[in-house]
Amino acid sequence: MALRFRPAVKGDIPDIAGAAVDTVRHIRRQGVDPYAQGLPDGVTEPVLEWAARFTEGGDRGGLVLTDGRAVVLGCACLAVGASAMPEALTGRVGTVALMWVTERERGKGLGGLLNHAVEKWFAEQGVRHIELSWLALNAEAETFWRQMGYQPYRTHAWKAV
Repeated sequence: MALRFRPAVKGDIPDIAGAAVDTVRHIRRQGVDPYAQGLPDGVTEPVLEWAARFTEGGDRGGLVLTDGRAVVLGCACLAVGASAMPEALTGRVGTVALMWVTERERGKGLGGLLNHAVEKWFAEQGVRHIELSWLALNAEAETFWRQMGYQPYRTHAWKAV
């Protein structure tokens, strides 16, 4: 298989939106996560609008991993801006909003390759630090990101009111 990384374009919006929904479904299969329970279970207009933001350029971007043809194997949604912890990091910080590899391709090293492409993209944007998060019940994501060298520095909590 000839893997190819390319910038996300408008035509990728349905695939990016589908990846976001697949991520929610994956998290729900792992257990009851109150945050994930409130997220859409299908591709809705707000999900499509969210996905579109990563195809418009500027301080946001997307990367798409294909099999060298037209089949999307994974994607990443990225943003550059201020740190969530401004006292900890200065300058422009990269944020990974979503990184996804299709379920049938997991365990083949594609996530690591996609992460490498993400880090390269951020470096090209002048970013020196990357922040990302995973949901507390997503042990698979925590294991992956730790293997990629990312270390937790902050815990987020939420409550519906």
